[in-house]
Amino acid sequence: MSSWSRFSPSELDLAEEQLKLFSGIEITTRIIPVGNGQHLYSSICGDPSNPPLILLHGFCGAGMIFYKILSQLASLYYIYLVDLLGMGRSSRPNFTATSISDSEDFFVEPLENYRRELGLEKFILIGHSFGGYIAGCYAAKYPQYIQSLIFLSPVGISEQPPGYNYLYTLESKDWKYRWAMKFLVFFWTRNVTPTSIMRKAGPFSGKLLELYSIRKISKIPQSELRSLERYLEQINLLPASGELALLYLCYPGAWAKMPLCKRVNNLKIPIGFLFGDKDWVSTRGAEQLREQHPSSIRIKTISDSGHHLYWDNPRETIQQITEMLSEFERISKLEHTCEA
Repeated sequence: MSSWSRFSPSELDLAEEQLKLFSGIEITTRIIPVGNGQHLYSSICGDPSNPPLILLHGFCGAGMIFYKILSQLASLYYIYLVDLLGMGRSSRPNFTATSISDSEDFFVEPLENYRRELGLEKFILIGHSFGGYIAGCYAAKYPQYIQSLIFLSPVGISEQPPGYNYLYTLESKDWKYRWAMKFLVFFWTRNVTPTSIMRKAGPFSGKLLELYSIRKISKIPQSELRSLERYLEQINLLPASGELALLYLCYPGAWAKMPLCKRVNNLKIPIGFLFGDKDWVSTRGAEQLREQHPSSIRIKTISDSGHHLYWDNPRETIQQITEMLSEFERISKLEHTCEA
């Protein structure tokens, strides 16, 4: 890192340790080799005798963003928080993919190697936003290992509407937001990500993160907010890698070029969706899947929440996740009884 950057390993360690304390549960860290000299950074909590559950973070996030929902989930499940390859504290190899399939495999194959390395035969998979998209890609390729799948405000499910133009959707927004989004779309098409802009901001990167948090992290108590901001800033000052996949996987507005509504529709596993009642993510693809498979698809809305359900309303998010998984388990036992 250059002297211009605010990146500090000790600051990152401190912020992560503080989020672990805020979680209210003991969390251990494991570095799991996934081939080609790469590793996935993994935080683990709960009772290992409980069913395994893997949580995947969203775009340019990292595992400890889920700190507010860990304690209660870990009372029922053995939780693996996985930083996706090229994001968080996992390895950050040069991103050389230029196709959709290679870009997806950049994330999916390390997850499969992670599963093999840990010897997980069946597990619950939950992904938020871009992590939801990767969870769906993994499930489409390796469905035999998935017990159930839950999407938290996922991108990449719905098809882009005909004639859609992201810039037209901004017309109802205030002028500052419109210009900020036009600025980001301009750079999106050139594969310049928001985090690359933050890296070039040098000593001002913290201020940029604060501007983000005013809109996105408004419901976090002030006692926790500084640690979360520091964690997100430090994570995203690490070298660019997996974030560069976005151009190849999604159009502006986060519409997938190969939407998952056409790829997970025949999976023989129960699937759940949680969206915030103020979410910007389209529910159309999830609703199409439920129409096709009403007995195995569940959709729930989290009240008083935007895109980050686990920050905005952690209590209801946990409640809906656990209720969905309990229902899926009952359905699975009933099916096995009928088959017998």
